[in-house]
Amino acid sequence: EKMTLEQYAVSEYVENNWLTRILLHKLDNLAITNGDLEHAKNILREKCLVGLLSEFDASMYRFERFFGWQVSTPQDRECQLRHVTVGDSRHEHPEIEENSKAWLLLQEQNKYDMLLFEFIKTLFFIEQTNF
Repeated sequence: EKMTLEQYAVSEYVENNWLTRILLHKLDNLAITNGDLEHAKNILREKCLVGLLSEFDASMYRFERFFGWQVSTPQDRECQLRHVTVGDSRHEHPEIEENSKAWLLLQEQNKYDMLLFEFIKTLFFIEQTNF
């Protein structure tokens, strides 16, 4: 059955803080708390090397150094970029206007993931001093 994005955002099918839940192994539908968010931040801080698509070149340089990857040609970099930006999306999705009804509903469903993403952006620049 087809539904609008707004209908999806209030349905039983909507994702709810998926990244936070995965990091915490909290895949049930129990509520996420501020304490859970802090725990997820600690996991990222202590166990993860983060990258940002908006900082693609710096992220790939970081991963190459950390994992010992050898990327020697512009074609290699182009291949990386193509795989990251195109990915495996099988469906086209329209852009969602920020602060639209759909945006706000999805933001509320994923408020801890949104906060975690802000932390990840900060962590990216903190980790930069290691590379």
